[in-house]
Amino acid sequence: MRINDIRPKSVMDSAREAYSRDLNFYKSNVHEFQARTCPAGCKTYFDLNFIEQEGFNFSRCRICFSIFMNPGPSEDLVTEFYQRSENYKYWAKYVYPTSKQNRKTLLSKPRAGYVLDSLDVENIPQKKLRVLELGAGSGEVLESLIEKINGMGLEVDAYVYEPNPDMDEFYQNKKYSVIKGSFFEAARKLVREGIGFDLVYAFEVVEHLLNPKSYFLSISELLRDGGNFVFSTPNALSAEVLLLRGKSTTIDIEHISLLTPLSVFSMAAQCGFSVERVETPGKLDLELMSDKNVLSRLIYYFFSKTWPSLLNKLAKLISENLLSSHSRYSLQKHSKIYT
Repeated sequence: MRINDIRPKSVMDSAREAYSRDLNFYKSNVHEFQARTCPAGCKTYFDLNFIEQEGFNFSRCRICFSIFMNPGPSEDLVTEFYQRSENYKYWAKYVYPTSKQNRKTLLSKPRAGYVLDSLDVENIPQKKLRVLELGAGSGEVLESLIEKINGMGLEVDAYVYEPNPDMDEFYQNKKYSVIKGSFFEAARKLVREGIGFDLVYAFEVVEHLLNPKSYFLSISELLRDGGNFVFSTPNALSAEVLLLRGKSTTIDIEHISLLTPLSVFSMAAQCGFSVERVETPGKLDLELMSDKNVLSRLIYYFFSKTWPSLLNKLAKLISENLLSSHSRYSLQKHSKIYT
C-alpha cells in the first residue's frame, strides 16, 4: 500500500486550502483556549513547550510521553470545529469518493478483519452481536464488518456515532441506529435503557478528543463484562515523531491528544480494561518520513528500487519495537477499576 492509494495526490493537493481555513478558525478563537494537562490523566510535570506546530504549542507528558495541544480548545470549540470543518467537507466530497475502492480494499476490510480477530465469537450470547462504531466516517468499515459477521452465521445490531454532519448522506437508508448530538448524553441514555454492547470500536478518532479518558470511561459503561473496545490512533512515541518533531505529519491542529502505548495501558487500568493486543504495523512510516524534502525522497526512491529488502527490514524493526506512527489496540472490559 502506498499513500497515494488512499490519499490520491490528484485531490489531496487542494485539501491544504480547506485545512488552512480550519487552521484560521482556531487561530481566530485562540483567546478561548485553555490550559491542559496530560490527556491520559497523568498527574505530573510535563515539557510545556515540547514543539510548536503551525503557531500552536504542544506539550509532552514526562510519564507516558503523550503529546497534546496546550493550551487547547474548549469542548465547545472542538464541537464547533468539526461541525463546520472545511477539511472534512472536502474529504466527504472528494477524497472518500475518489479513493473509495482502494480504501475499501486496503483499509476497511483489513480493519474489519482486525476487529473480528479481537473478538471471542464463540461466546457471543444468542448469536447476535451488538456493535457501536465511533467516528464511522463513510461507514465502509462497518459494512465490511457486518458482511464478515453475517458470513459466520451471526446477526449484527449496529449503531454508529459520527459527529461530522457532512457524512450524514452515507447513512441514509442503512439499517443502523445513528446516534446524534452529544456522545456522553447518548451513552448515558443507552446505559439507562439497559442497552449494552459486545463491541465498541474506533479508527483514527481518539487523537481528535479533548479528554480521551472520559470517552474510555463512557465506553466501559456501555460494554458488557468481557466486551471489547478496539481502536487505532497515531503513536506519539513513534520514530517519525522522535526524528521529525515539529515537521512530523502526526502532529497537527486536529490531533490534539496523541497517545502512546504507555498512556493506553495507564488509561485502560483506570477505566476497567485490560489490554489484550497492542500493535504498531508500520506500513507507511518510511514513506512518510521520506516525504520532507527532495533529498530524502530521492534516497527513499533509490533504496525502494535497488534494495527494497533493507527498507522491509527497517520497517519490521520499527513495527516490532512499537515505534510506528500508527498504533492499534484491543481492550477487554473487566469489573475491577484501578485508580
